[in-house]
Amino acid sequence: MSQVLAWTDGANMPHHEFKHAGSAAVVQLPADGGIKVLEWGRYLGHATNNVAELSGIEQAVVLANRYAPGMPLAVHTDSQYCQGVLTFLRDKEKWAYRAKKNRELIERIRRTLPAGDLWEIRWVKGHDGNRLNERADRIAVWCKEKQRDWVCEYWENAGAPLLE
Repeated sequence: MSQVLAWTDGANMPHHEFKHAGSAAVVQLPADGGIKVLEWGRYLGHATNNVAELSGIEQAVVLANRYAPGMPLAVHTDSQYCQGVLTFLRDKEKWAYRAKKNRELIERIRRTLPAGDLWEIRWVKGHDGNRLNERADRIAVWCKEKQRDWVCEYWENAGAPLLE
């Protein structure tokens, strides 16, 4: 594996008086002896689903920049909105979507993205059986429901730990 791979997700409770939200990133890093997996879930409190989805991507970028600086990063998201606002069209020298909401968060993510060809965001269909996308979803939901953060690190061949 010559790049960092990440799967991200967000979850919220839009029909409740208090809109609990959670976000998650599951990041695979090439390491001596195999693939290291880092998981970071956050309880966001009152937030929209788009903020939760973007926060998961921000978490993935932070982990990649911290543990594998300079390596290419490919983030997988089930949010077409996030894919659009974080895709830079190099031939047109502009972002695919112009951010109308969540501008501060989007700009913060854009400023920390790996440069040029070291960044790619891929859309994946949610709840379609992708193991790591499903894991990110479970972590985001867990953080939302438990109102707690989650941090975990393990070797991929050891398997993911159970959420408490």
